[in-house]
Amino acid sequence: MSISIEKCDFIIVITILKEMLSIINVLSNSLQNYRSTLGFSKNVILGVIKTLESLRCEDELKKIWEQQKACVRDRDKLMRTKEAKIYKNS
Repeated sequence: MSISIEKCDFIIVITILKEMLSIINVLSNSLQNYRSTLGFSKNVILGVIKTLESLRCEDELKKIWEQQKACVRDRDKLMRTKEAKIYKNS
């Protein structure tokens, strides 16, 4: 079984992971701050949980899907441009 970073599944998973990790990064930085209090940390934890839960709705999935479609269109345009340059130079 070959795994390709150009496959649609891989690109979608990477996009979702990027979004989730950027949210979790806020929590990580907050917990590593030596000046954070337990109350503040609790609020950040609850906020991150609420944010992650809100990403599980249909609207968020549609937004991710639209982002992926735009990414594919941009990639196709770039590939066509590169192919045209290669053809022109040969």
